[in-house]
Amino acid sequence: MPLHSKRFSGNARLQQAAGNNPPLRNGSSGDAVAIIQQALVDLGYEMPISTARGATDGIYGTETTQVVSEFQSDEELSRDGIAGHDTIGRLDELMAEMEKADEFIDTPPDMRNFSVATARRSRD
Repeated sequence: MPLHSKRFSGNARLQQAAGNNPPLRNGSSGDAVAIIQQALVDLGYEMPISTARGATDGIYGTETTQVVSEFQSDEELSRDGIAGHDTIGRLDELMAEMEKADEFIDTPPDMRNFSVATARRSRD
C-alpha cells in the first residue's frame, strides 16, 4: 500500500510497516515511530511521556501502544496497539487531509481553485 501524505510517504520503514512487513509495535524505535507519535499528537492525543523533552522520542513503549490502541478504537479499527496496515493507512489518510487543509489555508484567496460560494451552491 503506497503512503500518500508528505509526512509518511518519505519513510521506508513506515512503508514497510504499512505492509505489515513488519508492523511497528512495542519495542520498535526510530524515526518511523517518532513520525507516528507526532501524527497522534497532531490529532489531539496526549503523549506526555513520549514528548517530555519537547519532541517525540521515537520509542514505541507502553504509552505509544496505549495511544495507538485508543486511536484504533476511535477509528473503529482492530484494537491491538500495533501500527500496521490499517492503522498506518488511516493515519496516512488523516495526515494527507491535514496537509491539504494547510495548503488551502496557506494559499492566497485569489489563487485558490475553490470557491465557498460555489461549494455552497453545489450542495443546495
